[in-house]
Amino acid sequence: MDDISVRGTRLFSNIYERCNISVCEPVDYEEAKKSPNWMVAMKEELSMIEKNQTWILMEKPQGKKVIGFKWVYRTKLNVYGSINKHKARLVMKGYA
Repeated sequence: MDDISVRGTRLFSNIYERCNISVCEPVDYEEAKKSPNWMVAMKEELSMIEKNQTWILMEKPQGKKVIGFKWVYRTKLNVYGSINKHKARLVMKGYA
């Protein structure tokens, strides 16, 4: 019954193989800075921000609010479930 593949469906054996994968991603910077893989991912993100001139670092204007940022961490997997890369993104927390 599990041998025939129907278009748009998956075999149970493939689903069960993927269920055994456990990916742990850091919840904040303090946890991420302990891992060399996540440090490399954060440095790559910062270098791309500088390369693309996405933001300009400047002094805080007196009496003005600043925009907060946070790191978001994701582990990208290959088709077979092995880790392809660690990806870190620096995103805005909200509007100011």
